[in-house]
Amino acid sequence: MPSPKPDLQPNPKHLAVAAWLLLSAGTALIAASMLAYPGGSCSRPDACGYDQLRNYLCDLTRPVAHNGEPNSAGMRLGRAGMIVTGLSFVPLFALLPRLFPRHAVGAASRPLGIVAALAVPSVACTPSNAHPSWHSVAIVVAGLPGCLALAAGTSGVLSVRERHPGLARLTVVMLGAALTTGALYSATFLASWPDQWLLPTAQKVAGATLVVWSAIAVRSALRSSTRAQGATVRTGRA
Repeated sequence: MPSPKPDLQPNPKHLAVAAWLLLSAGTALIAASMLAYPGGSCSRPDACGYDQLRNYLCDLTRPVAHNGEPNSAGMRLGRAGMIVTGLSFVPLFALLPRLFPRHAVGAASRPLGIVAALAVPSVACTPSNAHPSWHSVAIVVAGLPGCLALAAGTSGVLSVRERHPGLARLTVVMLGAALTTGALYSATFLASWPDQWLLPTAQKVAGATLVVWSAIAVRSALRSSTRAQGATVRTGRA
């Protein structure tokens, strides 16, 4: 009698724990970086501290703040936070399609999301003051597959919205915030839209929404996977 084939799929619980730990650690590092940032922004270079309305997240990775003061501690914390947060999307997108196993478009969120997650460190390691052109390229390289992954994931989540209505509503809000931020970025840097406060603020809203959505999506995907495994076991016993 042939031996059963080993299950090469990653353990859903391991993926969920990894996503939650990385997401929590990355968020904490970014928050610490904001507290350590000396001050100044593109529109207000003489300001003190990190301004949630006017500073970009990438300002945290600058070795020298906009006000001219050194930002060595904040830079290290900011880069580490962005890299760790980006890596949290690897287990997230590896787990997410378990919510909608029969949805072909939604399944595309896995490779697209993992590619985007692995490209996030390039954004953190190319600060806009030192490498402005490469920084913009890194944002596009990470952002384009990231938006496509979120769109595919949204399609998948909406296909199971009757079982996950709260997650479906939050997913639409999250995707809307991400697309709005992308449109504002294009208008600001490609069409010379005045860089004041709208884009930095939208960036924070999109980032916060993405963090909350990620945590809830991981929980929902884990529960769905656990129920599916339980049903498989019961069917095998019957």
